[in-house]
Amino acid sequence: MNWTIYVAILTLLALIWQTYETRCAVNIANKSLVSTFRPKLVVRRVALSKGTNIPTVGVPDEKPWKVDFVIANIGGTNAHVITSKSFTVKMFDNKELPPVLPYALGASEFTFSLAAGEEKELSVGLEIELINLFRLLGTQGGYLHKQKTAFVYFMGYVHYNDDVGVVRKTFVLRHYDTETGRFKVVDDPDYEYSD
Repeated sequence: MNWTIYVAILTLLALIWQTYETRCAVNIANKSLVSTFRPKLVVRRVALSKGTNIPTVGVPDEKPWKVDFVIANIGGTNAHVITSKSFTVKMFDNKELPPVLPYALGASEFTFSLAAGEEKELSVGLEIELINLFRLLGTQGGYLHKQKTAFVYFMGYVHYNDDVGVVRKTFVLRHYDTETGRFKVVDDPDYEYSD
């Protein structure tokens, strides 16, 4: 064999090694970028959407009672939503919240991804007992603070992956303030937080 073949083989091996090292460096840079500019999901604009006030027996409401909200990615990279997610509206008997909140089971309609800066509008329906109380008592007014509707909460969580596969979590808990008719953040790190 002549020396040019040896040089060609050595050059080919050096190129293969250099390509491998470059790929490793790119993967490290990508992981560093994602960890620095990680995705971060937040829940915004939680609002009660009033439905049909006077129901017709045997006929579905023309306008359903629900709570609308927005999930936004305020981070720098994509958030890939995974199967562990749940949003619901619950009414409790008093101010005391249980240590573990009764989240609803996740639904397939919540499976989506959000690019950096993107948001998605979603909604969840209300239970019939709460709808009937809102129809009877109204949704807003200072006199409602002693009624059962004063203990209405929007709650939920979403677990999502970043671009390198790290699972991240966001949990929310908002209390319905009957005086203003708005959902307000519950300032408790056991219920409202993100990882």
